[in-house]
Amino acid sequence: MQRSVTFLDCSGDVTLVWDETTDEKMLKIIEDRIAKGWVFYVLKPRTIPMLPPKKVKARTIDEVKEAGSVIIMDKDVNLLFSNGDIRTATPANDLDVVKRSTDSREIVRSQTAAVKPARGG
Repeated sequence: MQRSVTFLDCSGDVTLVWDETTDEKMLKIIEDRIAKGWVFYVLKPRTIPMLPPKKVKARTIDEVKEAGSVIIMDKDVNLLFSNGDIRTATPANDLDVVKRSTDSREIVRSQTAAVKPARGG
């Protein structure tokens, strides 16, 4: 089964996808996010269309969509992109949540959505 996580934050929704060969690498990132207060929701499995890998300098969201990849200012995620372990995908418009999870092993094997912890201000 295809694994994925959609990070829902102020930078826009970014969906990362990988296969079982990258589980251990993603596990470290997921555990770090859980420790920082991120909340992960396991989603009902869905088909995620894959985008072709292509390197271009993008200045607009349309160029990002056309390119099919982005650079994220997160050293852990950037390393996985650079190594070809993960790639971006077009997220579904609706997320069918099954449950909330704090089990990083379950999260790494599932399709998930993650949100940063709420902050007052």
